[in-house]
Amino acid sequence: FQTTAKHMLRSAHVALKAYSSPIALAACGRRRFSVLASPRKLNEIVKLELLQNESSGKILHIWMEYHEKKQNCTAGILSSAEYDVISFRGKRSPMFIHPVKRDQGHFIVVGQFRGQTAFVTHLDDYNKNPQAADPQLTISIHDDLVKSKDIALVRADFDPARLKKEEVTTLIKDVFHIYCDTAQYKQVETLNSRPASFDWQAFIQSRLAASA
Repeated sequence: FQTTAKHMLRSAHVALKAYSSPIALAACGRRRFSVLASPRKLNEIVKLELLQNESSGKILHIWMEYHEKKQNCTAGILSSAEYDVISFRGKRSPMFIHPVKRDQGHFIVVGQFRGQTAFVTHLDDYNKNPQAADPQLTISIHDDLVKSKDIALVRADFDPARLKKEEVTTLIKDVFHIYCDTAQYKQVETLNSRPASFDWQAFIQSRLAASA
């Protein structure tokens, strides 16, 4: 990085407070990456009425198979319990950061939940100009089947010129784990409510070690 990660994190948090409604990642992204900034509803992706007739296991198979060979999106699934926790904590502590490993190093992304969608971009891009930082990744949590099937379908649309599919898959898994795990979530809570007390270096190193 051109500047220290600590300075970048502080700048990102200040920018987030200044542009809190809605986050600039979504606002500016609509101009150039409409799919990333305005993700589709579930009934625009699949025939929802047909899924309603299938078991949760069959729905999982259909959903994952549908996204398996796509180069600009990936998929996942949450239990209703996981969905409830992530939905609640995502509203309470919407901002998160996370390292993404690549080759022998890593870079850091910053994201924010807005409702059932998280918009993610490179922390360096966001630090330079929050209003011009295009989303590189949009994580959408579809709750259409939570009541009837006890599952929520997850779809992540990303810019393949900036992110690799395996990187996105790992990132989503890690971010959801952090929000679901109470001990890990306390660090995200600190980032959002007491950013001056957030130990960015320890957090990044712990996440890199966890994925080693």
